[in-house]
Amino acid sequence: MLNIKVSKKWTSEQEVISFHGNFLSGGITALYGRSGIGKTTILRMIAGLECPDSGVIEFDKTKWFDSSVSVNVSARERKVGMVFQENSLFPHMTLLQNLDYARDKSQPTDLLSIAVSSLKVDGLMHKFPHELSGGQKRIGEVLRAIAMNSKLILIDEPFSGVDDPTVDLMLSQLKQVQEKLEITMVLVSHRMDLITSLTSNIHHFSSMLS
Repeated sequence: MLNIKVSKKWTSEQEVISFHGNFLSGGITALYGRSGIGKTTILRMIAGLECPDSGVIEFDKTKWFDSSVSVNVSARERKVGMVFQENSLFPHMTLLQNLDYARDKSQPTDLLSIAVSSLKVDGLMHKFPHELSGGQKRIGEVLRAIAMNSKLILIDEPFSGVDDPTVDLMLSQLKQVQEKLEITMVLVSHRMDLITSLTSNIHHFSSMLS
């Protein structure tokens, strides 16, 4: 279970991001809302890349952040996989090399092999990032998060800038890998038409700024 209750001043003293949500482990949850409302900031706070002004973030009964007792677990210790909108694969490495570099060497390779097989992306493993489409790069970054043995994968606007046929494939791939590995995923999107086909667990941001 991922429990979040946080607030943070945003862009000015008058605007505050405030969010409260409970997400079940082992599923996909979507955060929906218009662009510019602060969805990405929520992901960054979960990952430990930004610090809330107040509140609590707890994952599987472990507190990652609690302002009342000055708890703030580092991003590294949280072991969260963050898939940004911008491509962050190393350009001088093939996808396979990117995955091997990121892989938690203390863990068996079975998990990653299962993910690659279930996504049917074996043919992409020896390609460099510049040879991959936008959608293929996003899936590659999801695989990298799996390679890191991430407890939780956060995906920021996965369908942004991706053509419709590729989006359809990505929806199928995300479903397959999540169901196969039972990984907890949280994604943000302003495309309700897409996320409703991916999950019924949707949190609406209609008035997050106050």
